Amino acid sequence: MRIRKLYLKNFRNYAEEEFCFNEGVNVLYGRNAQGKTNCAEAVFYLCAGVSPRARKDKQLIMAGQDCARIRAEADSRFGSIIVEADIFENGREIRVNGGKISKNADLFGYKRRFFQPERIAADSGRSGRTQAFSQRVHLAAVEKLLHRARALQ
Repeated sequence: MRIRKLYLKNFRNYAEEEFCFNEGVNVLYGRNAQGKTNCAEAVFYLCAGVSPRARKDKQLIMAGQDCARIRAEADSRFGSIIVEADIFENGREIRVNGGKISKNADLFGYKRRFFQPERIAADSGRSGRTQAFSQRVHLAAVEKLLHRARALQ
């Protein structure tokens, strides 16, 4: 699946934002605490119906707001789709092309992996050997991504 557009409203630190993605590899970059991981979390939420970081959905709502919205326009093997999630203090509603999804299993069966920057920090408590291995794995993944991005230019 390829996401063309991602719209966030009152999601984490985003009051309102729209991302337009190009074909191929897209890189989000910026200073710490600007929302890069939150953007990736929103995509994961639409694919899995859960956040990989928050225990409760209400933690995804921007402070002082009643609800959050995530909306993505994407191309899948079945054609163009729109996936939306409205997140409330006491519940949520997820829709695919306007039809409500009642359980997470009805979302996409794609394998998903969520890279969390804080996991690297957590590695500091591991043994030196385990930490060095983990850092090599993360570095190799970043180098592979950069290599692909250069190849597309």
